[in-house]
Amino acid sequence: MATIKDVARETGLSLSTVSKYINGLPVREKNRVIIKEAIDRLGFKPNVIASALKSCRTKLIGVILPGIANSVYAKLLSVISAELAGIGYGVIFCDSLCAFEKISGEINADEKISQNNNRTEDMCAEFLIERKVDGILTIPLGAESSHLKKIRQYKIPCVLINRKCEDFISDTVIIDNINASYSATERLIEYGHRNIAIIGESENDFSTSERLKGYRRALEDYDIKVRPEFIEYSGGTVEGAKKAYVRIHEGTEHMSAIMICGERTMTGAIFAMYQRNKKIGEDVSVIGFDISEMSGLSDIEISESVQPIEETGRRAVELLMRRINGDNSDFPLSIRMKTKIILTDSVIRI
Repeated sequence: MATIKDVARETGLSLSTVSKYINGLPVREKNRVIIKEAIDRLGFKPNVIASALKSCRTKLIGVILPGIANSVYAKLLSVISAELAGIGYGVIFCDSLCAFEKISGEINADEKISQNNNRTEDMCAEFLIERKVDGILTIPLGAESSHLKKIRQYKIPCVLINRKCEDFISDTVIIDNINASYSATERLIEYGHRNIAIIGESENDFSTSERLKGYRRALEDYDIKVRPEFIEYSGGTVEGAKKAYVRIHEGTEHMSAIMICGERTMTGAIFAMYQRNKKIGEDVSVIGFDISEMSGLSDIEISESVQPIEETGRRAVELLMRRINGDNSDFPLSIRMKTKIILTDSVIRI
Protein backbone atom coordinates (compact mmCIF):
# COMPACT_ATOMS: atom_id res chain seq x y z
CA MET A 1 0.00 0.00 0.00
CA ALA A 2 1.37 3.41 -1.02
CA THR A 3 2.38 5.86 1.71
CA ILE A 4 2.72 9.63 1.86
CA LYS A 5 6.48 9.14 1.40
CA ASP A 6 5.81 7.28 -1.86
CA VAL A 7 3.70 10.21 -3.07
CA ALA A 8 6.46 12.68 -2.18
CA ARG A 9 9.05 10.54 -3.97
CA GLU A 10 6.77 10.16 -7.04
CA THR A 11 6.20 13.91 -7.33
CA GLY A 12 9.67 15.09 -6.40
CA LEU A 13 8.08 17.41 -3.86
CA SER A 14 8.84 17.70 -0.18
CA LEU A 15 6.98 15.60 2.38
CA SER A 16 5.66 18.78 3.99
CA THR A 17 4.14 20.01 0.69
CA VAL A 18 2.37 16.70 0.12
CA SER A 19 1.20 16.69 3.74
CA LYS A 20 -0.23 20.19 3.32
CA TYR A 21 -2.24 19.08 0.30
CA ILE A 22 -3.56 15.96 2.03
CA ASN A 23 -4.59 18.00 5.07
CA GLY A 24 -6.42 20.59 2.99
CA LEU A 25 -3.84 23.36 3.28
CA PRO A 26 -3.20 25.59 0.26
CA VAL A 27 -0.40 24.63 -2.12
CA ARG A 28 0.64 26.01 -5.49
CA GLU A 29 -1.76 25.10 -8.29
CA LYS A 30 0.90 23.24 -10.30
CA ASN A 31 1.87 21.25 -7.18
CA ARG A 32 -1.79 20.48 -6.46
CA VAL A 33 -2.17 18.96 -9.93
CA ILE A 34 1.07 16.97 -9.64
CA ILE A 35 0.15 15.58 -6.21
CA LYS A 36 -3.39 14.65 -7.23
CA GLU A 37 -2.12 12.80 -10.32
CA ALA A 38 0.48 10.94 -8.25
CA ILE A 39 -2.13 9.96 -5.64
CA ASP A 40 -4.37 8.61 -8.41
CA ARG A 41 -1.50 6.67 -10.01
CA LEU A 42 -0.30 5.15 -6.77
CA GLY A 43 -3.74 4.53 -5.33
CA PHE A 44 -2.72 6.29 -2.13
CA LYS A 45 -5.39 6.27 0.60
CA PRO A 46 -4.82 8.44 3.69
CA ASN A 47 -5.48 6.76 7.05
CA VAL A 48 -8.59 8.80 7.86
CA ILE A 49 -9.08 7.47 11.40
CA ALA A 50 -5.45 8.01 12.41
CA SER A 51 -5.46 11.45 10.84
CA ALA A 52 -8.69 12.43 12.64
CA LEU A 53 -7.35 11.26 16.01
CA LYS A 54 -4.09 13.11 15.50
CA SER A 55 -5.58 16.37 14.17
CA CYS A 56 -8.96 16.31 15.98
CA ARG A 57 -10.59 16.64 12.56
CA THR A 58 -13.20 14.47 10.89
CA LYS A 59 -12.39 15.51 7.32
CA LEU A 60 -16.10 16.24 6.86
CA ILE A 61 -17.67 19.49 5.64
CA GLY A 62 -21.34 20.31 6.15
CA VAL A 63 -23.24 21.92 3.29
CA ILE A 64 -26.67 23.48 3.93
CA LEU A 65 -28.53 24.47 0.75
CA PRO A 66 -32.20 25.32 0.06
CA GLY A 67 -32.81 22.26 -2.10
CA ILE A 68 -31.11 20.83 -5.17
CA ALA A 69 -34.17 20.81 -7.45
CA ASN A 70 -32.77 24.18 -8.51
CA SER A 71 -30.09 23.28 -11.05
CA VAL A 72 -27.83 26.13 -9.87
CA TYR A 73 -27.72 24.68 -6.35
CA ALA A 74 -27.31 21.14 -7.67
CA LYS A 75 -24.31 22.17 -9.76
CA LEU A 76 -22.87 24.17 -6.85
CA LEU A 77 -23.09 21.13 -4.57
CA SER A 78 -21.41 19.00 -7.24
CA VAL A 79 -18.55 21.51 -7.56
CA ILE A 80 -18.11 21.76 -3.78
CA SER A 81 -18.10 17.97 -3.42
CA ALA A 82 -15.50 17.56 -6.17
CA GLU A 83 -13.24 20.27 -4.76
CA LEU A 84 -13.37 18.76 -1.29
CA ALA A 85 -12.86 15.22 -2.57
CA GLY A 86 -9.71 16.46 -4.27
CA ILE A 87 -8.21 17.34 -0.88
CA GLY A 88 -9.49 14.30 0.95
CA TYR A 89 -12.67 15.71 2.49
CA GLY A 90 -16.19 14.32 2.44
CA VAL A 91 -19.52 16.18 2.38
CA ILE A 92 -22.62 15.91 4.55
CA PHE A 93 -25.45 17.65 2.71
CA CYS A 94 -28.52 19.06 4.47
CA ASP A 95 -31.52 20.25 2.46
CA SER A 96 -33.00 23.18 4.39
CA LEU A 97 -35.80 23.64 1.86
CA CYS A 98 -36.93 20.02 2.15
CA ALA A 99 -36.95 20.33 5.95
CA PHE A 100 -38.90 23.56 5.58
CA GLU A 101 -41.54 21.90 3.41
CA LYS A 102 -41.93 19.07 5.93
CA ILE A 103 -42.66 21.61 8.65
CA SER A 104 -44.73 24.20 6.79
CA GLY A 105 -46.53 21.95 4.31
CA GLU A 106 -45.88 24.42 1.49
CA ILE A 107 -43.64 27.27 0.46
CA ASN A 108 -45.99 29.97 -0.57
CA ALA A 109 -45.75 33.13 1.47
CA ASP A 110 -43.07 35.26 3.06
CA GLU A 111 -44.88 35.06 6.43
CA LYS A 112 -44.62 31.27 6.46
CA ILE A 113 -40.96 31.42 5.47
CA SER A 114 -40.12 33.88 8.23
CA GLN A 115 -41.89 31.67 10.79
CA ASN A 116 -40.22 28.41 9.83
CA ASN A 117 -36.85 28.98 8.19
CA ASN A 118 -35.11 29.48 11.54
CA ARG A 119 -36.44 26.17 12.79
CA THR A 120 -35.42 24.20 9.71
CA GLU A 121 -31.95 25.71 9.51
CA ASP A 122 -31.47 25.17 13.25
CA MET A 123 -32.26 21.49 12.66
CA CYS A 124 -29.67 21.30 9.89
CA ALA A 125 -27.05 23.11 11.99
CA GLU A 126 -27.62 20.84 15.00
CA PHE A 127 -27.34 17.75 12.80
CA LEU A 128 -23.97 18.88 11.44
CA ILE A 129 -22.67 20.01 14.83
CA GLU A 130 -23.47 16.58 16.28
CA ARG A 131 -21.44 14.98 13.51
CA LYS A 132 -18.48 17.21 14.37
CA VAL A 133 -17.93 18.59 10.88
CA ASP A 134 -14.79 20.65 10.43
CA GLY A 135 -16.58 23.50 8.64
CA ILE A 136 -19.87 24.51 7.05
CA LEU A 137 -20.84 26.10 3.73
CA THR A 138 -24.37 27.42 3.51
CA ILE A 139 -26.89 29.43 1.53
CA PRO A 140 -29.30 30.74 4.21
CA LEU A 141 -33.02 30.66 3.43
CA GLY A 142 -33.53 34.22 4.62
CA ALA A 143 -32.06 37.08 6.62
CA GLU A 144 -32.30 35.38 10.03
CA SER A 145 -29.12 33.97 11.50
CA SER A 146 -29.94 31.97 14.64
CA HIS A 147 -28.48 28.78 13.14
CA LEU A 148 -25.31 30.62 12.14
CA LYS A 149 -24.86 31.91 15.69
CA LYS A 150 -25.30 28.36 16.95
CA ILE A 151 -22.59 27.17 14.56
CA ARG A 152 -20.26 29.90 15.80
CA GLN A 153 -20.90 28.92 19.43
CA TYR A 154 -19.15 25.66 18.61
CA LYS A 155 -16.30 27.51 16.89
CA ILE A 156 -17.00 25.80 13.56
CA PRO A 157 -15.76 27.87 10.58
CA CYS A 158 -18.61 28.89 8.28
CA VAL A 159 -18.76 30.58 4.87
CA LEU A 160 -21.99 31.99 3.45
CA ILE A 161 -22.63 31.65 -0.29
CA ASN A 162 -24.85 34.09 -2.23
CA ARG A 163 -26.29 35.56 0.97
CA LYS A 164 -25.48 38.02 3.72
CA CYS A 165 -27.14 38.25 7.13
CA GLU A 166 -27.15 41.77 8.54
CA ASP A 167 -26.83 40.71 12.17
CA PHE A 168 -24.12 38.11 11.59
CA ILE A 169 -20.55 38.97 10.60
CA SER A 170 -19.20 36.24 8.37
CA ASP A 171 -17.08 35.36 5.37
CA THR A 172 -19.13 35.44 2.20
CA VAL A 173 -18.76 34.43 -1.44
CA ILE A 174 -21.59 36.13 -3.27
CA ILE A 175 -22.67 36.80 -6.83
CA ASP A 176 -22.43 40.49 -7.74
CA ASN A 177 -26.15 40.69 -8.36
CA ILE A 178 -26.27 44.49 -8.23
CA ASN A 179 -23.98 44.88 -11.23
CA ALA A 180 -25.49 41.80 -12.91
CA SER A 181 -28.95 43.34 -12.79
CA TYR A 182 -27.63 46.77 -13.75
CA SER A 183 -25.93 45.29 -16.83
CA ALA A 184 -29.05 43.33 -17.85
CA THR A 185 -31.26 46.40 -17.47
CA GLU A 186 -28.75 48.53 -19.36
CA ARG A 187 -28.64 46.08 -22.26
CA LEU A 188 -32.42 46.21 -22.54
CA ILE A 189 -32.31 50.01 -22.50
CA GLU A 190 -29.66 49.97 -25.23
CA TYR A 191 -32.03 47.81 -27.29
CA GLY A 192 -34.65 50.55 -27.03
CA HIS A 193 -36.74 49.27 -24.13
CA ARG A 194 -38.18 51.71 -21.60
CA ASN A 195 -41.04 49.73 -20.06
CA ILE A 196 -38.96 47.10 -18.28
CA ALA A 197 -40.48 44.90 -15.56
CA ILE A 198 -38.86 42.54 -13.07
CA ILE A 199 -40.20 39.56 -11.12
CA GLY A 200 -38.13 38.60 -8.10
CA GLU A 201 -38.60 35.63 -5.80
CA SER A 202 -39.29 37.34 -2.46
CA GLU A 203 -39.01 40.78 -0.93
CA ASN A 204 -36.93 39.18 1.84
CA ASP A 205 -34.62 37.35 -0.55
CA PHE A 206 -31.07 38.75 -0.54
CA SER A 207 -30.42 38.07 -4.23
CA THR A 208 -33.71 39.66 -5.26
CA SER A 209 -33.06 42.78 -3.17
CA GLU A 210 -29.59 43.13 -4.74
CA ARG A 211 -31.02 42.74 -8.25
CA LEU A 212 -33.65 45.37 -7.53
CA LYS A 213 -30.91 47.79 -6.50
CA GLY A 214 -29.15 47.28 -9.82
CA TYR A 215 -32.42 47.51 -11.75
CA ARG A 216 -33.42 50.79 -10.09
CA ARG A 217 -29.94 52.25 -10.42
CA ALA A 218 -29.81 51.56 -14.17
CA LEU A 219 -33.24 53.10 -14.78
CA GLU A 220 -32.32 56.19 -12.76
CA ASP A 221 -28.98 56.56 -14.57
CA TYR A 222 -30.87 56.61 -17.89
CA ASP A 223 -33.56 59.00 -16.56
CA ILE A 224 -36.29 56.35 -16.76
CA LYS A 225 -38.92 56.46 -14.05
CA VAL A 226 -38.91 53.51 -11.64
CA ARG A 227 -42.51 52.29 -11.64
CA PRO A 228 -43.70 50.16 -8.69
CA GLU A 229 -46.29 48.42 -10.90
CA PHE A 230 -43.42 46.94 -12.93
CA ILE A 231 -41.96 45.22 -9.83
CA GLU A 232 -43.49 41.95 -8.65
CA TYR A 233 -42.58 38.88 -6.59
CA SER A 234 -43.34 35.19 -7.16
CA GLY A 235 -42.74 33.84 -3.68
CA GLY A 236 -40.42 31.34 -5.36
CA THR A 237 -43.30 29.28 -6.79
CA VAL A 238 -44.60 28.57 -10.29
CA GLU A 239 -48.14 29.63 -9.35
CA GLY A 240 -46.85 32.77 -7.68
CA ALA A 241 -44.93 33.64 -10.85
CA LYS A 242 -48.01 33.19 -13.02
CA LYS A 243 -49.96 35.58 -10.81
CA ALA A 244 -47.07 38.05 -10.69
CA TYR A 245 -46.87 38.16 -14.49
CA VAL A 246 -50.65 38.61 -14.77
CA ARG A 247 -50.56 41.53 -12.32
CA ILE A 248 -47.89 43.27 -14.40
CA HIS A 249 -49.57 42.42 -17.70
CA GLU A 250 -53.03 43.58 -16.68
CA GLY A 251 -52.08 46.49 -14.44
CA THR A 252 -49.73 48.49 -16.65
CA GLU A 253 -49.32 49.96 -20.08
CA HIS A 254 -47.41 47.91 -22.64
CA MET A 255 -44.47 46.10 -21.09
CA SER A 256 -41.81 45.50 -23.72
CA ALA A 257 -39.26 43.61 -21.60
CA ILE A 258 -39.08 41.65 -18.37
CA MET A 259 -36.30 40.28 -16.15
CA ILE A 260 -37.15 37.10 -14.25
CA CYS A 261 -35.32 35.69 -11.22
CA GLY A 262 -35.17 31.95 -10.58
CA GLU A 263 -36.18 28.75 -12.36
CA ARG A 264 -39.62 28.37 -10.77
CA THR A 265 -40.36 32.03 -11.41
CA MET A 266 -39.26 31.70 -15.03
CA THR A 267 -41.39 28.57 -15.48
CA GLY A 268 -44.53 30.25 -14.16
CA ALA A 269 -43.96 33.45 -16.10
CA ILE A 270 -43.45 31.59 -19.38
CA PHE A 271 -46.67 29.62 -18.85
CA ALA A 272 -48.52 32.88 -18.19
CA MET A 273 -47.09 34.39 -21.39
CA TYR A 274 -48.18 31.40 -23.45
CA GLN A 275 -51.68 31.55 -21.96
CA ARG A 276 -51.92 35.15 -23.20
CA ASN A 277 -50.39 34.34 -26.62
CA LYS A 278 -47.30 36.44 -25.85
CA LYS A 279 -44.32 35.27 -27.90
CA ILE A 280 -40.90 35.63 -26.33
CA GLY A 281 -38.56 37.51 -28.63
CA GLU A 282 -41.48 39.05 -30.51
CA ASP A 283 -44.09 40.46 -28.15
CA VAL A 284 -41.86 40.64 -25.09
CA SER A 285 -38.11 40.48 -24.48
CA VAL A 286 -36.92 38.27 -21.61
CA ILE A 287 -33.71 37.98 -19.56
CA GLY A 288 -33.39 35.44 -16.75
CA PHE A 289 -31.30 35.00 -13.61
CA ASP A 290 -30.47 31.60 -12.05
CA ILE A 291 -31.93 29.61 -14.96
CA SER A 292 -28.96 27.49 -16.01
CA GLU A 293 -31.03 24.43 -17.06
CA MET A 294 -34.11 26.03 -18.62
CA SER A 295 -33.58 24.87 -22.19
CA GLY A 296 -36.67 23.37 -23.78
CA LEU A 297 -39.20 25.32 -21.73
CA SER A 298 -39.41 28.06 -24.33
CA ASP A 299 -39.43 27.87 -28.12
CA ILE A 300 -36.21 29.89 -28.10
CA GLU A 301 -33.22 29.99 -25.77
CA ILE A 302 -33.68 32.56 -23.00
CA SER A 303 -31.12 35.32 -22.54
CA GLU A 304 -29.54 35.13 -19.11
CA SER A 305 -27.12 36.52 -16.58
CA VAL A 306 -24.74 33.60 -16.12
CA GLN A 307 -23.25 32.90 -12.72
CA PRO A 308 -19.68 31.55 -12.39
CA ILE A 309 -20.92 28.55 -10.39
CA GLU A 310 -17.70 26.53 -10.59
CA GLU A 311 -15.54 29.46 -9.53
CA THR A 312 -17.97 30.34 -6.74
CA GLY A 313 -17.82 26.81 -5.32
CA ARG A 314 -14.05 26.67 -5.62
CA ARG A 315 -13.50 30.02 -3.93
CA ALA A 316 -15.91 29.12 -1.12
CA VAL A 317 -14.05 25.86 -0.45
CA GLU A 318 -10.66 27.61 -0.53
CA LEU A 319 -11.83 30.27 1.91
CA LEU A 320 -13.37 27.74 4.29
CA MET A 321 -10.21 25.62 4.28
CA ARG A 322 -8.13 28.68 5.15
CA ARG A 323 -10.33 29.26 8.18
CA ILE A 324 -10.22 25.60 9.19
CA ASN A 325 -6.44 25.76 9.04
CA GLY A 326 -6.31 28.78 11.32
CA ASP A 327 -5.80 31.61 8.81
CA ASN A 328 -8.18 34.35 9.95
CA SER A 329 -5.98 37.24 8.90
CA ASP A 330 -8.58 38.87 6.63
CA PHE A 331 -11.79 37.90 8.46
CA PRO A 332 -14.49 38.78 7.54
CA LEU A 333 -13.80 38.53 3.82
CA SER A 334 -16.47 39.20 1.19
CA ILE A 335 -15.72 37.90 -2.29
CA ARG A 336 -18.00 39.16 -5.08
CA MET A 337 -18.20 37.03 -8.19
CA LYS A 338 -18.82 38.67 -11.56
CA THR A 339 -21.48 37.45 -13.97
CA LYS A 340 -21.81 37.79 -17.72
CA ILE A 341 -24.85 38.56 -19.87
CA ILE A 342 -25.57 36.17 -22.73
CA LEU A 343 -28.14 37.62 -25.13
CA THR A 344 -30.16 35.40 -27.44
CA ASP A 345 -33.17 35.92 -29.70
CA SER A 346 -35.31 36.33 -26.58
CA VAL A 347 -34.26 40.00 -26.59
CA ILE A 348 -35.14 42.20 -29.57
CA ARG A 349 -34.50 45.79 -30.57
CA ILE A 350 -37.49 48.12 -30.67
